[in-house]
Amino acid sequence: METMATLFISGMLLGLSGALIPGPLLTFIISETLKYGFKEGAKLSFVPLISDAPIIIVAVGVIYQLAKIDYIIGSIAVLGAIFLIYLGVESLRFHPGDQNEALKDQPKSLRKGILMNFLNPNPYIFWFSIGGPIIVKAMGQGWPYPASFLIAMYVFMIGAKMMVARLVYSARNILRSRWYIFTIRTLGLALIVFAVIFFTEGISRF
Repeated sequence: METMATLFISGMLLGLSGALIPGPLLTFIISETLKYGFKEGAKLSFVPLISDAPIIIVAVGVIYQLAKIDYIIGSIAVLGAIFLIYLGVESLRFHPGDQNEALKDQPKSLRKGILMNFLNPNPYIFWFSIGGPIIVKAMGQGWPYPASFLIAMYVFMIGAKMMVARLVYSARNILRSRWYIFTIRTLGLALIVFAVIFFTEGISRF
């Protein structure tokens, strides 16, 4: 039987690792912060909290039927790969003139981030294999136990991602234009690399 403190610490460590391990969302936060400013990066920090909610509900509800999720995870991965390619190409097409125009546009970063994360197979894998079982087990001790795990996880995850966005935005002002554009286009390539990984993982699950 785990204590509330143990669940809190587990949530904290999982939240920090989920926030700082390189992945599509972290790459997108950096890219959108460079293009549109800290506000967009900060908004994207809340994406996991929004996109994970339905996944957690489903994971907890079907935790004993794990054998049936490979086809679903594979389909999500393929869709995620397609969307990541779209985002990557968008960054590759970024031009120096877009730097000023971007501030006038409606970036819709939050909408894109939610869709990207919802089509990312990793949250599904995590909640069906790690997070879901932790919550189900903790629920037997009363609602404060799983709540402590979830609160710790998302507070530290969101906080860490916002810290990354702030650091990136602070460095943004000292970047020369050519390096600024190079960085955004490099991040676009990184998103496409993630797309290839997603696609390969998705196909392997069929």
